Amino acid sequence: MKKPVLSIIMPIYNMDEYLERSIKSVIRQDIDYELLLIDDGSTDNSPSICDRFAADNKRCKAIHQENKGLIGARNTGIGNANGKYITFIDPDDWIDKGVYRITIEQMMKANADIGIFGYKKIYNDKEVFPFEEAGGVKILDRENALLEMFRFRLYKWELCDKIYAADIVRNIQLDLSITVGEDLYRNWFIFNKASCVVCVPLSGYNYFQRSESMSNTVEIGEYKKTVNCVFDKLALFTSNITNEKLKNIIQARRYYYLLRY
Repeated sequence: MKKPVLSIIMPIYNMDEYLERSIKSVIRQDIDYELLLIDDGSTDNSPSICDRFAADNKRCKAIHQENKGLIGARNTGIGNANGKYITFIDPDDWIDKGVYRITIEQMMKANADIGIFGYKKIYNDKEVFPFEEAGGVKILDRENALLEMFRFRLYKWELCDKIYAADIVRNIQLDLSITVGEDLYRNWFIFNKASCVVCVPLSGYNYFQRSESMSNTVEIGEYKKTVNCVFDKLALFTSNITNEKLKNIIQARRYYYLLRY
């Protein structure tokens, strides 16, 4: 069977209110894809929604598992992905049409391992564009791509506004107890495998801002504990960095998050 160009991984836990909108935004994409719906032990109507879309669309695959948390759900998706490229989408967000195709075209043109298309934050009454969009497509080597990930000018460390060559996403082992900061931790290892990163100023991922989302409801004490844990783990891999600018900006970003809350 022919393998798809792109594997789109959607981890799902009790998201029936938003799930159809997210899935339909993927189905509209103009690229050869597979959508992996990872039902992580949902107790609402999410499993039946996944099964319905999987039955109606051969490019959708529903995978049901006992609850393993976000990292575990994404790991399951990666383990079942068949595409040359991999991306992630959260079940309460949606993607603009054409974003995946345009980004992969630019990745292929630049022979890039990572393509970044950016996101916009969606509130009830407005859209917020957090990144620079002027200047067109930008191509970065590994070291500058890591710097930008901590600078927050072109992009941050979220997973969902990025497309990855499948080979650099596999075989990354993460601590399943991490509830905040997984995107940073996983992307650290992924970016260190990349030789070239391309930034395409599309802001095509719609990041829906729910007051009850995980990032908005985690207790402050637990948040600080987890942030420290993630940065402590990163310190094991950053201690030998010779680029002082990168070392300093990583440390500065850690202090920023700890002082912010």
